[in-house]
Amino acid sequence: MATSSEHPLSGVWKPYYLQAMHYGPSSVKTHLLSHLPSDTSKAFIVTGSSLATKTSLISQIESLLGSDHHAGTFASIKQHAPVAQLDEATDAVLKDPAIDTLISVGGGSPIDSAKVISHRHNEKRSKYLHHITIPTTLSAAECTGGAGYTDNTGHKVGIFSPALVPQVIIYDCAFAKETPQKLWLSTGIRSLDHGVESMYHPNAPDSPTKQLCLSAIAQLFEYLPKSKKEPGNEDIITRLQLAAFNSLYSLGLNLGGGLGLSHSLGYALGSPYGIPHGTTSCLTLAGVVRLKAEKPEDAEQLAKVLPYIGRTRSGDNRKDAVAVGYAIDDLLKDLALDTTLKEHKVGEDQVHKIAKLATRTEEGKLYDKATPLNAPALSKPLLSCSGVDYGRNLRLASCVQVYMTMSSYTVPRSFGERFTGEWDAPLPFRYLSHDGLCAIDLSHAAGVNGDIVAPFDLKEAASLIIRVCIAVSPNQGGLVTGLGVNNGLSLRIVPYRPTVTCGPDGSFSPDDLACRGVIDRMPANNKRQVFGPKDQPGTTVGLPWGYTTGRRKCGAVVDTIEEGKISEESDWYKIWAAVNAVDFMCCQMGRRGVATGLGESLPLGNFEVDSADAF
Repeated sequence: MATSSEHPLSGVWKPYYLQAMHYGPSSVKTHLLSHLPSDTSKAFIVTGSSLATKTSLISQIESLLGSDHHAGTFASIKQHAPVAQLDEATDAVLKDPAIDTLISVGGGSPIDSAKVISHRHNEKRSKYLHHITIPTTLSAAECTGGAGYTDNTGHKVGIFSPALVPQVIIYDCAFAKETPQKLWLSTGIRSLDHGVESMYHPNAPDSPTKQLCLSAIAQLFEYLPKSKKEPGNEDIITRLQLAAFNSLYSLGLNLGGGLGLSHSLGYALGSPYGIPHGTTSCLTLAGVVRLKAEKPEDAEQLAKVLPYIGRTRSGDNRKDAVAVGYAIDDLLKDLALDTTLKEHKVGEDQVHKIAKLATRTEEGKLYDKATPLNAPALSKPLLSCSGVDYGRNLRLASCVQVYMTMSSYTVPRSFGERFTGEWDAPLPFRYLSHDGLCAIDLSHAAGVNGDIVAPFDLKEAASLIIRVCIAVSPNQGGLVTGLGVNNGLSLRIVPYRPTVTCGPDGSFSPDDLACRGVIDRMPANNKRQVFGPKDQPGTTVGLPWGYTTGRRKCGAVVDTIEEGKISEESDWYKIWAAVNAVDFMCCQMGRRGVATGLGESLPLGNFEVDSADAF
C-alpha cells in the first residue's frame, strides 16, 4: 500500500541514519581517520583490482590508516560482485576478530560487496561492521541498505537491512578523477534512473524525496555534458557526486523494495548478460518513461521533470511525460551513450527471458508491457536503400531543401491513422520539396494505428536516408523503420513527379494552417473510387467534389477536365498527394495552383487549392 499521495497531498518520510557525508577535494585525507569507531579500530579495505593496481588511491588509504588501523585489503571484487570473491573476502574478515570497520572504495560492486560482508559478519558474530564508503562512480550504491551479488548460476541475489547503509560517505573528487569517462557518465545515467523512478514510486514523499530528486535530475542534465567536455574539472565532479546522493538517499526506508521497472529490467540484463548497471539504465530508462506516460498518475509525476531539464510544459501530462523520455534519449546521444541490446550480444530470442526475470512472471499486464519494451532496445531504427522499392535518381538539392523545412523540435507529437482518434497529425503525412521532385512520407506500421515521436527524430531519419542512400552512387530512395515509442512509424524518401501548374505570383494569400487543415481532413487511402456525376450508376464520389476549411481561407475541388468524359477511376491517396503538391509548390509560394493527370485512363483534374472564394 502506498504511503504517499498526491491527491490529497499526504505522506511520511522514513530516513536512514547517516553519521556524516563529506564532499570536496582532499576529503579522504581530512576526514577518514576521524570516522573510525575508536582509537584502536581495525579497518579492512574492499575494492577492485583496477583501483589497486592502476592507481595510487588504495596505497594512499593504506598509508593514511597506517599499521595501527589497516587490517588488510581485498582488491579482487569484480563487476556485479560474484559470490566466489565475496566468499574469499568474507573469510579474510572473519579470520581477524579485531576488524570492526569496512572501507569500500569504488563503484557499486565494491560498495555492495562490503554490505554483504557486513551482513554475513552479523550472521556469524551478531554484529554489523562499521562501513565507510569512498565512491568513485555515480551509481549511488552508497545511498541504500540494499546490496546485490551474483550467485553461481549467474543470477542476482539481493539483501536489505537498514543496518547495511554506510555510516559515513566521503565524496572526494580526486578519487573520482581516476574513473574511466564512459563508466563515470553511464553511472550518471544510473543516478538519473534513481531520480526519475523515485518520482513515481508509490512510497516517495513529496518532501524531501521528490524535491531532491528534481534537483538531482536538473544537475545531472546540466553537468553530465559538462563533465564529458571537462573530465578533470573538480567542481563539476563534486556537483555530480552530490546529484547522485540526492537522487536516491532521500528515499530512505520508504524504498521498501524495488525502485521501478527500469531498475527491474536492469537487474535482468546486468548479471545474466554481463552488462554494467550504468549501461542497463542507458538501455531501459527512456523507454520505461514513455511507457509510464500511459498511466495518468505516473504521467503527472513525470511531467514535473520537464521544466527542470530546460523544457516547457504543455499542460498535457501524457505528452510532457513522453517528452521527458525523449529528453533522456537526447542526453544519451550527447554523451555518446546511446546503445542497443544487440551491441551487447543480446538477441531477440532473449526478450521474453528478460521480461520474465524483470517481472518474475510469464503473464499479466506487467509482463505484457515489459516484453515489447525490450524489443525497441534490440536495435536502432533500421535503414534500407532500394532503387526498386523507393525510386532512383532523386535530386539531392530538392531532398536537402525539403529536409531543411522539417521541424527540429524535441517535444513529441502523436501521429496516427486519420479518422481513428485524436492525433496531433494524421497519417499519411508528407513533406514535399518546392519543385515537387522529392517527397518525405511518414506512415504507420501494419497492425498499429499510430505512435508518438519527436519531430527531431523524424528529421534525423530523413538525414540518414539522404546521407546513406541519396548523396551517394547509385542514387536511390530509402526507408527507415522502427521510429516512435513503440517502433510503430516508418519514414521514406521517394521521387515524385506531379503535374502541377501554378498561377501568377500574388494570386493566393497563403494560410498554411488553413491549407494544412484541408490536407489533414480529407481521405488518403488507396481504395479505388469511381469519380463521376452524382446521379450516374457506379459513381462512388460525385463530382465536383470540394472541401474547404471552416473560415474558407483555403479550399480544394476535384472535377473532370476533358469535355464529354463521364467518369474516371482513381484513389484518394493520389488525390491527397496532389493536394500536398499544389500546397507545397504553389500556395506556400503565394500562388494558386492546379494538379492534373490524376485519373486512371484520362486526366482527372481542375484540382485546385485556392482561397475558396469561388466555393
